[in-house]
Amino acid sequence: ASMIEQIFVVFGIFVEVGGVLVILGLMLTMMLPVFNEIFKTTGKLAVWSSISVFVVMFVVGHFTSGFSEKKPMQTYLSYYLNADEGKGYWRTRRGSEETTLLSYESPGLKITSDTTVSNIRVLRLHCSARKEAISMRVAFGGGVNDISVIGPAGGRGNDNRTRGNFFTVDYAGLDSAGFDLVVETEPGNSFDVTLTDRSLGLPLDGGKGYRSDEIPGTGPMANTIQVTKKFQVGN
Repeated sequence: ASMIEQIFVVFGIFVEVGGVLVILGLMLTMMLPVFNEIFKTTGKLAVWSSISVFVVMFVVGHFTSGFSEKKPMQTYLSYYLNADEGKGYWRTRRGSEETTLLSYESPGLKITSDTTVSNIRVLRLHCSARKEAISMRVAFGGGVNDISVIGPAGGRGNDNRTRGNFFTVDYAGLDSAGFDLVVETEPGNSFDVTLTDRSLGLPLDGGKGYRSDEIPGTGPMANTIQVTKKFQVGN
């Protein structure tokens, strides 16, 4: 499975292209009667010609393939700023590498209401991000029973319970107005909330735009700047 995934990364294509390949295979199957007539007419000439072309192209491709400074391999390169640590990182599929700390506004979290109804604590949290951000992930560190997403027109969010009372919320279509989360929890509970916003593009690195040995590939986090900050909602 990992090898199949890497094929899509190397050639810079999306997973949806797999459907096109299936359709193409079915269409080629429908042409088998045509190929049958060709083989009957030309005998083994068509077969050996096809095999010869394949071998030649395989050998040429083998000796001319590979990656260089002019043709680097595509990766999930992104710039990640951890506001709590005060550190910046380059992130790729191979891991993280600390780099220059750049100045970006951190995501914000504000409690706009806090009530208790029928022994259920209901908080309304307002999430905001820098103006360049187009989406945000909100991760709760447990202690939450339920979450509802409320945002302006044009935005959309979904919440996912990962395990137990651990939730993540992915919100797309983010704008300067931000969005709200209505959180239900037990009275007296406290929990962590980590906000990570995402904007398109990469910061300049020595005037190159990105590291010379990496170029952005496919994937939702490729060619992005991400800024993360953790908050604690207390008693």
